[in-house]
Amino acid sequence: NGGMTSSARVGYVSAKGRKGGGRNVNQTANLADLDLADEETVRQLLSSLPVSHYEERKKKTEDLILRYPEWFRYLTHDFSVLLYGFGSKKQVLEHFASNYLLDGAVVVVNGYQQRVSALSILNQCVFALSDESENLNSSSTIASTAAAAANNNNNNN
Repeated sequence: NGGMTSSARVGYVSAKGRKGGGRNVNQTANLADLDLADEETVRQLLSSLPVSHYEERKKKTEDLILRYPEWFRYLTHDFSVLLYGFGSKKQVLEHFASNYLLDGAVVVVNGYQQRVSALSILNQCVFALSDESENLNSSSTIASTAAAAANNNNNNN
């Protein structure tokens, strides 16, 4: 939590709403300042909430599942798939990946976590690829390439 005491923690949204957010005016509130819960805690808390609009959500999920073959076709032809709208898309994407992306590695990036960086994503990809592929000569070659790419990315920012 960056050494902040609980009394010093300021919510991101409330900090944005006040001039300076209770801080030096030259500082800005950012996600790294928040004491965010881990993924498992978030899942447990969300599962305990009552489900609203159950029938509408069920219908939307069924409609999305019917689109999975189309998404897979786009991905196999080097196109991207963009999901947008209200609410999290995590469950839909995990379901799609577990049913269609079976021939290789899938790396899940929880971008809301403060520890996520370009280097950590590349390291996770290298780890997934080295586990999945027997044809790789050495993971150290890939790791050095990933580290060089991350270093280059950091130098460009």
